[in-house]
Amino acid sequence: MPAWTVKNAWTPSTIQSYRNYAKTNGPRRAGNLRSTCEDLSIRMVVDFAEQNNLPVFFGNNANSQGLDPAKFNSKAAYLDAVLPSTGASDLLDYNTVVMVKGAQKGNANVSLPLAKPGDLIILYQGGGHVQVVTSVTPGTVNIVQGNFRPSSQRCGRIDRVWNGQNQNDPASRCYIGEIVAQKAYTRSGTPPKWTFTGGRDEFSKEGRLCIWDFDGWNDFVPNYNRAKATTP
Repeated sequence: MPAWTVKNAWTPSTIQSYRNYAKTNGPRRAGNLRSTCEDLSIRMVVDFAEQNNLPVFFGNNANSQGLDPAKFNSKAAYLDAVLPSTGASDLLDYNTVVMVKGAQKGNANVSLPLAKPGDLIILYQGGGHVQVVTSVTPGTVNIVQGNFRPSSQRCGRIDRVWNGQNQNDPASRCYIGEIVAQKAYTRSGTPPKWTFTGGRDEFSKEGRLCIWDFDGWNDFVPNYNRAKATTP
């Protein structure tokens, strides 16, 4: 049996439902879930997809042909394969996301006003960090993010090797994930400038406003006709 049966496509209404889900569900994970940044973003879309019989597909260095939930017998088994093997940069390297239409890499003034809940902000050269947009108001883009634990809280290499602990595996006691946090980009000043929580200019560090490649995922829907479909 597959992890879940794919019966539905990512349509404009389904994508809007996912955006609504990100708006309410993202903040609920803050302060509760321990997660790296990419694991948080993947968990959120996988949870929604499983609940709504929708396709997802993740490729990474260890699985260059991609990981399909049809090949796993439960969502838990699927996540056990995807999360330990997928890094933040894999979302770009394996075309799992696309840039939001009209957004520009490193340009917060152009990109952030286009943000919607469910979008992803991917930072740094090669895509080293992922944030999930949860809500937007004029001059503010709220996000949730996972991260790495401080070095002082991590298992040492000898401990991990000796005891077979994988710091990328959420089930491991040595998991490197930090407690999910809520943060924000705000626009202020003269001339106006977008800064991240604490006044940092993060988006200029090759920031990209992205969304999951729903069109690509729809190719896994039985009898799906891309030519007749439209997604935003």
